Amino acid sequence: MPEQLALGTPRLELVPCSLAVAKALSDDVEEGGRLLDARLPKEWPDPELAEFLPFYAKLLRQDPVGFANWGGRVRQLWAATVPCLQAARGEHVSK
Repeated sequence: MPEQLALGTPRLELVPCSLAVAKALSDDVEEGGRLLDARLPKEWPDPELAEFLPFYAKLLRQDPVGFANWGGRVRQLWAATVPCLQAARGEHVSK
């Protein structure tokens, strides 16, 4: 399996919601937590998210590459944003 992209801070890690995770969260919160390597409250997901997960899973089945490539888009955006932030702070921008 390819390495999964994750964005994080010391207190938060964002990972993509794969088809397996979306399906598991719809049926079995404990299995979803295992797949995410996270402790999830039994009352999670809330009703709105629970209603959305089957729709999201359908989108992933229809276009798995489009959704799986969000990491590439994030990296492109970050690469374009960092020099702008540096310039705004008056830092030297290397090319």
